[in-house]
Amino acid sequence: MFKRPERLGTGEGAGIIAAYLAANLVMAVLIWVSARRIAPRIRIPRSYLLSAILVFCVAGSHAINTSFIDVRTMLGFGVVGLARESARVPLGPFVIGVGLTPIAEVQLRAAMMMSGDDPSAILTRPFAMGFLTLALLTLAWPGLAARRARRNIANQTE
Repeated sequence: MFKRPERLGTGEGAGIIAAYLAANLVMAVLIWVSARRIAPRIRIPRSYLLSAILVFCVAGSHAINTSFIDVRTMLGFGVVGLARESARVPLGPFVIGVGLTPIAEVQLRAAMMMSGDDPSAILTRPFAMGFLTLALLTLAWPGLAARRARRNIANQTE
């Protein structure tokens, strides 16, 4: 009834892997040799480069679904990114937060279902309280460090 799939022989997959390895080695050599020659010729003014990037972003976001809603969404996120950049919000924690938020949400929902929608049951656990305390200290640390630095400067001037 069910036909068993045929397996690759021992030599069939090795040729493909060897071809990929050879291609990677050739590309590495070509990049290493040509990078020093090409790099000085690519000194494009920042205004030209950013306008070209914007054109490609608009064209690409429109080409996905041929919809201007996608273009508006892309421009909106661009404005959010620009505001984040001007406020000097670091990108690393932002990306980690975006990646871990769905996992944390699922786990919080499961914990709330196990506790019968009682949030105090979660906070009575020692690990949960430890992590909550650590999170609050992490949030408060920059303010405490700035206050300590101001106090040290005030003591030194007196």
